Amino acid sequence: MGPLQLAQKELDQLRADIDRDTKDHDDRVASVESANSQLRQEVESLEEEVKDRDAQIAKLQLLHRLKNRVGELQRNIEKRDSIIAEIDETPLTDIDRLKKRLDRYKQKVEQRDATIAEFVQTMVPKLCHLKLAVSCADYDYEARTDLNDNLEEANDLTGDLGDLVDSYMREINADQAKLNAKINNIDRLVKGLQKEGKVYYNKIAKPKKFIRQVHEKLQNRKTTVERLRDELKAGGAKYASPNSDDYFS
Repeated sequence: MGPLQLAQKELDQLRADIDRDTKDHDDRVASVESANSQLRQEVESLEEEVKDRDAQIAKLQLLHRLKNRVGELQRNIEKRDSIIAEIDETPLTDIDRLKKRLDRYKQKVEQRDATIAEFVQTMVPKLCHLKLAVSCADYDYEARTDLNDNLEEANDLTGDLGDLVDSYMREINADQAKLNAKINNIDRLVKGLQKEGKVYYNKIAKPKKFIRQVHEKLQNRKTTVERLRDELKAGGAKYASPNSDDYFS
């Protein structure tokens, strides 16, 4: 083999080595690119998992706060229920008070009746005296004048009795109307709370709006309950003592 052939052989061998090295390099590059692509996919997948986990954590935190808020609202509702239970007993007290007032009215009417009966008894001898005076020749005008005065007094007394009864009945009817109105307000309050409880789980889909609305409504209910309680206390204080000046006012 001549020098030219030997050189050509070495050149071919060198080309083959270069091609082999180039192929190995390309394979390594392709392998690295594949590994990098897989690594990027894993990183992206981890990022998505982190986002999902963050979203779950935020959701759990929101649910935890919502659970605490719902528990607070339930405790507030229980407090309102206890207040309503106390108010629910108050109308019975007012009714008993009205009955006592009615008994007092009856006693006053009976006393006035006794006064009239006593007055009638005092009129009997005067009427007899008048009969004797008329039958006599010397008519006693002074006795007749006394009789007219007594009859006028009797008429005034009877009229006062009728006015007294009418006044008592008007007061009883007015107090009963006020009591019925307060009882109706309490009934509407209880029905409103029951209605809100029925739609509770429907509104929980929008927790922030629901919490805000419930808070506002509870504040309104609290104001209403306190106002009714103050009115009932004020109404009861007026007639708390049968001997007070305002008892028959």
